[in-house]
Amino acid sequence: MADIEAKFKLVNGVLRPSYYDKHTRDLGIVFYKQVENLDFIHGTRKGIDLILKSNPKIGAEGEGDTWDGNYWEHYKSDLFGFPFRTTNLPHRKFHYYNLQHLSDKIEYFIDSFNEGWLENWYFRVNHQEDQIISIPAATIHNRDMTHLKINGKTYMSNVPEDWLCVEQQFSPTFNKQPNGIWMLNGPYHGPTAEESIKIAADRKSIIEEKSKELAAKRIKELNIFSK
Repeated sequence: MADIEAKFKLVNGVLRPSYYDKHTRDLGIVFYKQVENLDFIHGTRKGIDLILKSNPKIGAEGEGDTWDGNYWEHYKSDLFGFPFRTTNLPHRKFHYYNLQHLSDKIEYFIDSFNEGWLENWYFRVNHQEDQIISIPAATIHNRDMTHLKINGKTYMSNVPEDWLCVEQQFSPTFNKQPNGIWMLNGPYHGPTAEESIKIAADRKSIIEEKSKELAAKRIKELNIFSK
């Protein structure tokens, strides 16, 4: 299921490839307006996710739907054997913070320098969209708050990646409260029973849709081979 979810996700009842991030961008716009009073708009399709309306050189890069519930109780915050939990920034995002020199996997960095690297944000959102971790560039550049993991493998892929890992104590975590307010280090309430049922149904739908797609692809390949 992990491999399937890495390639597809369900957004408002519609199956999308994992790089489809409009929903995450929309959520980020609302979040940063409420929490930081920043007016972001959508960035370009292949560029940084959000750009500041008053200064398009400054932006925010987000990743959505990557864990369930409270991140700090999830295995994804404890991937690389550190004596503390971390938020993990993959090397393909390094150029947004002018840190491409930390990785030799340069295919992501050619002609990709981002002018807002000193002020860009990085944010991550859980499946339930009730927890956001938001990290400013100043933290990402502080080597006392971060740790570099070279060729780290995760449960999602056998392909090694390089990671910049931000310690939990330096990863501002906002939990959405029942009144709709994002609270820094506030209690994590989690989804209601009804929301949990919907999450399970969505995931089942992802698996079923992917299975149908793979079956159709296999039939097409067999038909071509038999001709």
